[in-house]
Amino acid sequence: MSQPDYGKNEGIIAWFCNNGVAANLLMMFILFAGVASAMSIKIQIFPDFETRMIQASMAYPGAAPEEVEEAIVIPIEEALQGLVGINRMNSVAREGVGTVSIEKSETLSTMLKAKNIPHSVLNARYHEQEAMIIAQAGKPGGVTIATNMAGRGTDIQLGGN
Repeated sequence: MSQPDYGKNEGIIAWFCNNGVAANLLMMFILFAGVASAMSIKIQIFPDFETRMIQASMAYPGAAPEEVEEAIVIPIEEALQGLVGINRMNSVAREGVGTVSIEKSETLSTMLKAKNIPHSVLNARYHEQEAMIIAQAGKPGGVTIATNMAGRGTDIQLGGN
């Protein structure tokens, strides 16, 4: 049986049509090269990144916004005012909750430890403790530092568990 005539084309496609084994070998080479290069790609499930904004929320059940501001927000702002590494601070006092947003969070936990302020750090690095920290985030007198990446799928209960 003779090879079929594909016309008078002398290009690479015509050559591969006449040489099926060579086409299959080229395809296998391309597939293996792709698999080898895919295995050498560096994969990180939880990549390292620097958090720039954090929020510290404190619960004060039953308090009016003015009471929350006087009892929680202003003392925290004053305590953090002179610390190195904080570029900007924004505070919100609502009924029962005071929130202080701080830019540049990586050094905040260290600063709070230096001032002997008990706190919990909630970010994407401590998955095992995340649900427990979130459940206790609404406890009166407790300080929880949370990044924007933390706290997926767990409710905060005012007053804690």
